[in-house]
Amino acid sequence: MDNGDETGAHLTEADLIDVSGFSQEWLWETDTDGHLIRLSGRYEALTGARRDDVLGRLLVELLEPSPTGLAGDLVVILEALTSRYGFAGRVCSLTAAPARLIVVRLSGKPRFAANGSFLGFRGIGTDVTESFQRERAWRDSIAQSELLVATIESCPVSISIADALRPGLPLIYVTPSFTRITGYALHEAIEQNWDFLQGPDTDPITVQRIEDALRGGHPVDVEILNYRKDGTPFWNALMIAPLVRGGRIVAYIGVQNDITDKRAQQQEFQRRHRLQALGQLAGGVAHEINNLLQPILSYTELVQTEIASGHALATKRLGKVIHSAEQARDIVRNVLRFSRTDTNILSDLPFAETISEAVEFVRDLLPATVVVTVRGLDHYLGEGRINAVEMTQIMTNLLSNAAQAMRGRGEITVEATTTRITPYQASLLDIGAGGYCVVTVSDTGPGMDESVLARLFEPFFTTKPVGQGTGLGLSVVYGILQNWRGAISATSAPGRGARFTLHIPLSSALSETAATPFEDF
Repeated sequence: MDNGDETGAHLTEADLIDVSGFSQEWLWETDTDGHLIRLSGRYEALTGARRDDVLGRLLVELLEPSPTGLAGDLVVILEALTSRYGFAGRVCSLTAAPARLIVVRLSGKPRFAANGSFLGFRGIGTDVTESFQRERAWRDSIAQSELLVATIESCPVSISIADALRPGLPLIYVTPSFTRITGYALHEAIEQNWDFLQGPDTDPITVQRIEDALRGGHPVDVEILNYRKDGTPFWNALMIAPLVRGGRIVAYIGVQNDITDKRAQQQEFQRRHRLQALGQLAGGVAHEINNLLQPILSYTELVQTEIASGHALATKRLGKVIHSAEQARDIVRNVLRFSRTDTNILSDLPFAETISEAVEFVRDLLPATVVVTVRGLDHYLGEGRINAVEMTQIMTNLLSNAAQAMRGRGEITVEATTTRITPYQASLLDIGAGGYCVVTVSDTGPGMDESVLARLFEPFFTTKPVGQGTGLGLSVVYGILQNWRGAISATSAPGRGARFTLHIPLSSALSETAATPFEDF
């Protein structure tokens, strides 16, 4: 603790004039009560206040905490003035110039007379406004930079930077979202080129667009099929733009967004609308054909009854005409069912019992080498507005198709459960939110590729040889589910079998009880 000097001499006016020439410093002196009794001329130049207006005021009245928001230094000054001990290098602001910020570093020590009596304080103030503002600007810049980095690194969209001044445009920065989307760790991605995410099915035309843009220094915006570290593909909405400094490109900024789910939704939306259009077209054509078939069947049957019994050959030929016409009529009915213009009566039926009966009916029609496993049908699953005959038709088509795909040897699994679908999940399936019975039919067959899956429910589309199928089985199932206000979807891949998922709404009185979490559709 500094106890001050032992002289009672005050600063003379000449002393104050001598030091007033210092550019940044001003001297001050107080009496025993802390009132200012001396100020150097520099104070007037610094604050614009007249010394005569300030002298006589308490020193602490001229001070306030520094703009850092911390009052610690001002508290130290107040304690020192009260306790009569020295202080040094304490930063605060002057209140004498409210129109502008003046930051000072203040030091002072007590004065004592020769006999030890307290005379007041004497000290020096230094204008540190400029250095304080530089420091604050530097701190603000650091804070803004840290905020910018934190914002970028927390962004769900991936951001990466490639060095344009080095061959190959190696990546020099990637956000955590990049590593999350791609599965590559930071050290695995740095120094790689963006093309390390490309794979066997990446479109070469899209790759060429990217390369041409980078070669010409232009921005590019594409959707490209990329591959994660584990080999799974994902659709990447990629935007690359050059960063120019001093008239030359120094880096490329890449923004990547995983749009796999979005593209799947768009494709599903387009598929449904295509099926609706096909249904409307097929329904109109089927009605016209049905109108023509009625007189063909009626008149042929009439002629057959009128022919004498001795015309066996003619009767047989007419029988073939009738049989062919009946087959055509069945096809027309299937088309009408797909287009939802020919519907059966629906009633509230228990799912478990109705599905079990349908599966058991079809099981007897399948080869013994096809094993049908049933799960989840041994307990109550609620009821739905369905039709038992149509449920049998659904199971007949799905199970017989699976058996044929497995060439009469393999396993089919039918599983049922209940779930509750949220509005967002319902929008993906184009159905209403609420409680549903979910039925899955999966097989161990050869599976299907994307091109087959895209057309699976179209009427008359079939992968069977000519003469072995009409291509209406799955389209009929689709139409029945639409009439039930439900949905059907399929997942498959070559060598991995196929899985059909049916969502059938529970009756309104029971749908509120379905609370099983929604998992997979």
